[in-house]
Amino acid sequence: MESITSVHIRPCNIASSEAHNQRDTNYLTNINKEKIYIRTDLMSNNEAWTAEEFEGSTLQQRFDDIVAMVKAKTGRQMQTEDKVRKLKNGTVRKVKGATPIKEG
Repeated sequence: MESITSVHIRPCNIASSEAHNQRDTNYLTNINKEKIYIRTDLMSNNEAWTAEEFEGSTLQQRFDDIVAMVKAKTGRQMQTEDKVRKLKNGTVRKVKGATPIKEG
């Protein structure tokens, strides 16, 4: 029987994603062990790859670079906050802000 898998792409949580992916010691000591299952005995076998142009920079620095690039190219600030719009028929629609860094 074949199994079906999928990747769910969502906006990256810059505050915790980097620590989770690198398994920092501070992250591992403060993790909620009941919610997230991590085999620390197998962590030495983990591999990671980072593109050469991103070496030595954090996700927050990359996000700031993207915001600056958008400002330079368009002359406008990137709209990162969610907005609520009221339509003519009275319904309310939530418009998501820009999330340039995503994760799966």
